[in-house]
Amino acid sequence: MTFTKSHNKDNTAYLVSSKGKLVGKVRKVESWVARGGRIEWEAYRAGEYLGSFDTRTDAGTFLVNRA
Repeated sequence: MTFTKSHNKDNTAYLVSSKGKLVGKVRKVESWVARGGRIEWEAYRAGEYLGSFDTRTDAGTFLVNRA
């Protein structure tokens, strides 16, 4: 599994490839609350949201396993 930085305006998205094939995209989402921040990673395939994960690797593994 490889992550390639996507060229979006805020540089928080990565394309996920496995065995040379694109399997989806993961996006970093930062939520700020009174006691600090929380970071989640959202998984997408063909523009469809598939879920939130604690780490980029977890989101990428989910996409690879669903391919």
